[in-house]
Amino acid sequence: MNCSAKREVEEGMEEGVHESERMHESKGLVHESESEPNLAGNSSGFNISLRYGCAMVALWLRYSYAMVAPLLRYGCAIVALLLRYCCALLALYFFFQAVYKDETEAYECFCTYAHDNGFSVRKDHHSFWPNSRKIKSKDFVCSKAGFKKSDDHTSGKRKRFTRPVVRTGCSAMVRFVTDEDGYWHVKRFIESHNYELASPADRHLLRSCRNIIEEKASVLKSMTDAGIRTVDAYAYLAEEVGGCENVGFSKRDAYNFIQKEKRARIEIGDTNSLIQLFKDRQVEDHMFAWDVQYDDEDRLLNFFWVDGRSRIDYEFFGDVLIFDTSYRLNKYNFVCAPFVGVNNH
Repeated sequence: MNCSAKREVEEGMEEGVHESERMHESKGLVHESESEPNLAGNSSGFNISLRYGCAMVALWLRYSYAMVAPLLRYGCAIVALLLRYCCALLALYFFFQAVYKDETEAYECFCTYAHDNGFSVRKDHHSFWPNSRKIKSKDFVCSKAGFKKSDDHTSGKRKRFTRPVVRTGCSAMVRFVTDEDGYWHVKRFIESHNYELASPADRHLLRSCRNIIEEKASVLKSMTDAGIRTVDAYAYLAEEVGGCENVGFSKRDAYNFIQKEKRARIEIGDTNSLIQLFKDRQVEDHMFAWDVQYDDEDRLLNFFWVDGRSRIDYEFFGDVLIFDTSYRLNKYNFVCAPFVGVNNH
């Protein structure tokens, strides 16, 4: 075979090799292109199945909760009622079995029981040991026990207002007896009431359950002495304990307590306190004027004061004045004679 023939054979063999390689590459591309749509189709089907399964699980959980939730609520409510009833029975048992050292402790314990059940307490009849002033027994009754006495219409006295009738003849009560050592025990107890008891939201308004303890009383006195209004001091106490129902007394009780403290201060100093009050007012109001008159024994006989606002009103509306002496203070027997005028309002 000559050289030219050899070259032709070699070139043919190379072309065959290249052709086979091209065929293999084309087949590989075809396989790759065919495999990609299969993978995408499989993944999309899996995603649809997963979403369908999640939706079914969510629906099952939703309907299961809708069926179980009412049962749980009713079950919790029943358990709470049973626990409350058991606690009431235990409290009543310990109340009967307890021994109290004096009347104050017995009364406070019964007031606590009354507050938890929604009624108020007042003290009633008592008896003594023979030939002694030592208490033998004492009754604490519901505040609505008995009935109000009928008014005597034949007396001819006219009342300014009539109080509403709140007593219903309730028979609930407790009777304590004392032993030879002076300890108090429960002898008789009637629990039933003939009216609807107070709801938990209104129990803080019951009279026998309201009491200003020493800590809160000191806060009220210190805040009012610093010039803070009583209503603001009460609001501060209510905010500290989480609401008016947790303070232990009402806003009216706070006002009465502060007024009682002021009256006690005046009683201790009397004249000196009044003069000091006038001096303090004169510092605050430069138009405030006052004067006092003493008798031969240096006792306060008369006193007079006028503030700046009244003096300004007198300058503009002083044509008519009324000197009214119909008021009288019972304690000191002083005549209160205010000058009353009328403005254009």
